[in-house]
Amino acid sequence: MALAQQLRDPSGTAYVDAGSGAPVVLLHGVGLTGAMWSPIAERLQQRHRVIIPDMLGHGGSAQPAADASLADYARQIVTLLRHLGIERAGVVGFSMGAMVAQRMAIDFPSVVDRMALVCAVHDRPLDAKLAVRTRALTTAIRGLEPSVEPALERWFTPSFARLRPEVIDTVRNTMLANDPVGYLRSYAIFAQGDDELVDQIARIRVPTLIVVAEDDTGSTPQMGKALHAAIAGSQLVILPGSRHMLPLEHPDRLADELATFFIEETE
Repeated sequence: MALAQQLRDPSGTAYVDAGSGAPVVLLHGVGLTGAMWSPIAERLQQRHRVIIPDMLGHGGSAQPAADASLADYARQIVTLLRHLGIERAGVVGFSMGAMVAQRMAIDFPSVVDRMALVCAVHDRPLDAKLAVRTRALTTAIRGLEPSVEPALERWFTPSFARLRPEVIDTVRNTMLANDPVGYLRSYAIFAQGDDELVDQIARIRVPTLIVVAEDDTGSTPQMGKALHAAIAGSQLVILPGSRHMLPLEHPDRLADELATFFIEETE
């Protein structure tokens, strides 16, 4: 299912607004767009009003400022919700979107009703810090294209890539269509955002679901367990036989976890 037609708020955020019921915001990963949520949105909008923005520097949204921070990405989403007259919403963040969701829960606790963190990075070990920052520097020097194929290999299992090449092609094309400046500014924040959040995680008080892919090498199960330990009362789910791109490779399994979690909100 394709997403509904994008709208645009006065601040320059492109977004989709579909379905009805308790609102849930879906935040994509770095280098992607809200379109990655299409398989999940189809399932969630049967019971929820689903808001799917393109984050700053991605898709149809405005560029981030040269000195943008994670807080600016969180503020972008809160500004959109206020434009839509939504006082509180559930938030689902994938990868970089999970960083933005955490920043929202810390900076705007009255806005985030409950939160699901999907394939979230948390407190990267030294080797992972060096790897992600090296990728950022290499992209700044050589451009985005050389990094795309290695990313696809990290994100999808080989069996899925063989069976669903059209999905891989769509993600590849989305990556290659990024504005270089917007991507680099966003990726720089993604590369360091976990350092910013790690000492503030304990301030999160909203109900939180953490979903981890068993074979994800970037957002590892160990990170998920540590995040679970740091957020009081959180739930942890580790999905076996999966890599980073859970929303596209295993939409049914992920949607089931999200639907159960957000149904709890209305019971």
